[in-house]
Amino acid sequence: MNLSSRTNFDAQTSALKDTLVNFIIPLISLGATAFLVLVIFYPSYRALPKLKHDKEAKEVLNNTLESKRNTLKKLLDYMSVVDENSALVKDVLVEVAMVPELLTQIDMIATESGLEVTKMNYSFTDLGVAPTANETEVSTATSSSYKVVNVTMGAKGNMEQFTNFLRNLENSARLVDVESFRYSNDTSEESTGLVITFDLKSPYLFVESTAVTDDAVTLDITDPEFTSMINKIKGLKYYRISIDEISSKVVQEASESAEEKTTQDVVVEEEDALEDNPFGGN
Repeated sequence: MNLSSRTNFDAQTSALKDTLVNFIIPLISLGATAFLVLVIFYPSYRALPKLKHDKEAKEVLNNTLESKRNTLKKLLDYMSVVDENSALVKDVLVEVAMVPELLTQIDMIATESGLEVTKMNYSFTDLGVAPTANETEVSTATSSSYKVVNVTMGAKGNMEQFTNFLRNLENSARLVDVESFRYSNDTSEESTGLVITFDLKSPYLFVESTAVTDDAVTLDITDPEFTSMINKIKGLKYYRISIDEISSKVVQEASESAEEKTTQDVVVEEEDALEDNPFGGN
């Protein structure tokens, strides 16, 4: 009996072991697999779109940097031309107000056109961030200050002189826009011309750029449109005016005015003396 019972017990134990091996261990393996899927593989699967997007973004950045490198190498080969063109553009759109030079230039253009300048005053307007060609703002990586010098000028002249002034102003290097103008007949004696008032605007832009790796360089100095623009700028008339020249001119005009006044005073004194003593005696 004891031997038979032990044999049955061993058989049951063997059957239990087989059951554990055949069912429990696969269940544990299945649970472990499910755990791995939920904890590792599923999050990785969900991250695939983002990883794909990041990969595409890095490919775009790589292409941008490659294009930027090639463009900069090309600009470096033409460094002297780039410096020359940059200097020309800075004469057209200046970095600071340079009001004395601006007013002197406008006065010179008006005088060359035959107009008589009767008054001139100015003010400033801050326009903030400068617009680009497609009416969008400049890159946030660029610190810019876009301001305008407003000039009001009164002048006298005829219609031909008026049109000559507009033409010469357009062909001058520093950018000056005619915002508006008004004219009427000159009602003063011995005059058949016009009295004209101009509202002029001259922008100036200070730009301070900072290095940004992923910003593309789109400048192509061999592009026909860019070359045409530079050639047009080169064809403008440049007024190289310095503060020293303006100061010297003001001093000279003041001296001439003082000498003229002194001469007039001497003539008046001599006329008064002659009236007091018509025979010229003491």
